[in-house]
Amino acid sequence: MSLPLDYWAGLFAGARGLLSLPLLAGLLALAWVGIAGLLRRKARCSRTTAGWLFVAYSVVLLFWGATFLRMV
Repeated sequence: MSLPLDYWAGLFAGARGLLSLPLLAGLLALAWVGIAGLLRRKARCSRTTAGWLFVAYSVVLLFWGATFLRMV
């Protein structure tokens, strides 16, 4: 019995998102520090802001998994 295509698309999007998370988080942190330096402010990110960034990233992964269905 084979699993449906949407299962594999979601699994692939989740695995790829999990593997790319450290790179994206590092790039986001560098951008945050750079923008704060340009604005001459302290680069502080509250826990709430970090949480919302992770929620936004998970929503992007959901849409990315759904678009894999259209690519196949």
